[in-house]
Amino acid sequence: MQRYLRCVHWAVALSLLCLSTTPGEGQERVTPKASKGGIKWGEPWADIPESFRSARPPEWPLPTDLQQWEQTGRSTVRKTLLDCLGEMPARPDPSGVKILSVEDRGEFALERFEFFNGVDMTVPGILAIPKKRSGRVPVVVGMHGHSGSKDEYLPNLEKELSLGGMLIRRGIAVAAIDGYFNGERVKKGPRGTVERDAAGQELSLFKLHLWQGRSLWGMMLRDEQCLIDYLQTRRVGRRSDRRHRHEHGLHPRLVARGDRRTS
Repeated sequence: MQRYLRCVHWAVALSLLCLSTTPGEGQERVTPKASKGGIKWGEPWADIPESFRSARPPEWPLPTDLQQWEQTGRSTVRKTLLDCLGEMPARPDPSGVKILSVEDRGEFALERFEFFNGVDMTVPGILAIPKKRSGRVPVVVGMHGHSGSKDEYLPNLEKELSLGGMLIRRGIAVAAIDGYFNGERVKKGPRGTVERDAAGQELSLFKLHLWQGRSLWGMMLRDEQCLIDYLQTRRVGRRSDRRHRHEHGLHPRLVARGDRRTS
């Protein structure tokens, strides 16, 4: 609180100072004597071999005919995308998912689970389910970036900008898994604990899956599809009385590219 009050006092003082300055008094930018000027960048492409300077992604004209796009265009592009990912192994039965724990977090229940992806690794995940719900519960699947983890989507109701918290307050469930070479999956790659960081594990996985006719990126999306398979089997709760009987299921809404079950 004291720190907050000090900040307010400084803000008021600076505001009064600005108001007291006459229009004729300009400001002069002074460069400190000890300044090194930051990083001095060279000319564009200066250190890039000539053969790579002209490298460009292939042309992909944007669709202009809605009817053609809906009839054939979308499916053609989707097939091209999936073909680029490589030969994906069949996904495992979602009934093999193990729920490790269930925690009462006040406004929501937090489940921790894991599943073997049917190829090479056990995938840890979380599922936060709001307690206030009616009917089918929409689910947002969080996909973290490099050096991230599923914990980025853990709801924190004490923080206003917590993404998971904002979703829980709106009655939306949140699910997330650790991607390859991230979170709890670090040091569990092809070389085990010999690889001490995610970068080395990523390189090993990239080469391994390429040798097997598929891409690491495709396998990462496949794990997300395994998560969707599991969410579609869930029944969050059951309500029964003389008038009706209704099951509350999870309904995935966002996620893996190329998967028509999401939107």
